[in-house]
Amino acid sequence: MPKWATGTCQKHSVEQARSAISRFAVSPLSAVADALQRALEAGSQAGISPTEMTALAEYIVKITDRLPQTFEERFWFDAALIQAIANAWSEEPLFPSMLVPAYDREWGHARLPMPLSEPANSQGFRLHVLELILFPRSPNLREVNLLEYPWLAHELAHSLMFRFDELLVKRVDPVFSSIVRRRRLAAAADRDRIRTVALSAINEFQTLWRPTPDHRNWTHEISADLIAASLLGPVYFAAFTDLLDGDSKNPYQVSPGHPPYVLRVTALQRIGNRLGFPTKDLDRLEDSFAKSRWRSGRSNKLLSLADAELVEAILEGVQHLCKNLRLRPWNAGRVKELGATIQQETPALGVDLLTAAWMAFNEFGENQYSVWQKRIIQAHVDGFTQ
Repeated sequence: MPKWATGTCQKHSVEQARSAISRFAVSPLSAVADALQRALEAGSQAGISPTEMTALAEYIVKITDRLPQTFEERFWFDAALIQAIANAWSEEPLFPSMLVPAYDREWGHARLPMPLSEPANSQGFRLHVLELILFPRSPNLREVNLLEYPWLAHELAHSLMFRFDELLVKRVDPVFSSIVRRRRLAAAADRDRIRTVALSAINEFQTLWRPTPDHRNWTHEISADLIAASLLGPVYFAAFTDLLDGDSKNPYQVSPGHPPYVLRVTALQRIGNRLGFPTKDLDRLEDSFAKSRWRSGRSNKLLSLADAELVEAILEGVQHLCKNLRLRPWNAGRVKELGATIQQETPALGVDLLTAAWMAFNEFGENQYSVWQKRIIQAHVDGFTQ
C-alpha cells in the first residue's frame, strides 16, 4: 500500500475514534471517554507508525461499540444495583470502582483492556481494564425481571475471581493435577487402541476443567455458581431453576466454557447442604432431568467428566476464597424481617431487593407480583432522578 493510502487510512480511523469517544464525553462514562482520548493523544505524540495508530484507533472504536449507547432509567437502576450488591458482599472494597452495565442477548461478564497505560488516580490504582456486566435484552426499564437478577451475583463472582483467583486455584490445582496423573497412569496399562481413547478422554478432561486466566472453563463457571449461592442461598437456586424450567435446554450437554447443568445442580446441592440452605428447587430440578427428553444424554462420557473429587475441591476452594475475603453469606434471618414489611415498604437495593422479589413471587403469585415489581422498581428509579 502506498504511503498516501496508509496515511489516509490512519486519518480516517483516528477521526472515527474521536467521533466514537465524543459520544460519551458528556455521559456517565465520561471518565472512560477521557481515558480513551488520552490514549489516542499519547499514541499520536509517541510517533507510532501509521499501522499502529490505525490499530489503536480501531481498538478504541471497538471498546466504544461495547459500551451502552443510551443512559436511560434501566441503566441507572442496573448501575445502582451492581454497586449495592458489590457493597453488600464485604466491608472491604473488593470490586473495581467502575463496573458498567451493558446490554446483550444474555447475562455475561466482559473485560476490555484499556489501550496504553493510564495515570494513577488518588488511590494509587491504574485503570487497565474496563469491566462490563452484561444484562439480557434491551436497556428498556420494562425489560427488568428481578427474578432473573440473582444471575448478577454470578457475573460479579467472575469479576471477583479475576482479582483473587489464587485463593481458589491454589486449592483446586493440586487435586486437578492428581486426578490427571492417576488417569494417565491407568491409561498406560491399557492396550494401544484403548489407551489412545483413554488419553483422548484425559485431554478433553484437562481442556474442560483446567483453570485458565480467561475463566472459560468448567472450574471457574461452577465456582461462580457457588460464590453466588453463598451470597443469595435459595434465591439463587430459584433463579437457576427458573432458567431450566421446561425441556428447552439439554442438562447433559458437554461444551467448552459451560459445564452441563446437571453437574452445576449437583455442585449447588452440595453447597446448599453444607451451608444449611433449602435445596428443594434443585432437588425437583434434578428429578426432572431423569424424566426429560434429554435423559439419554446421561452417558458414560459425562460420568467420566463429572469428577466428584474435583467438584468437592472446587467447593473447598470457593469456601476458602469466601472466608479469606470475608464475604458475607446468605442471611436467612432477613426473610422473616422482610416478610413483615414486604407489602408496605420498598426493600433496599441489593440483596434485600432480590430476596424480597423471590418472597413476593412465592407469596403473591404471578399477577400480583408483576404489580409489586413495577411499583418497587419505579420507586427506586424515582429516587435516582429526584
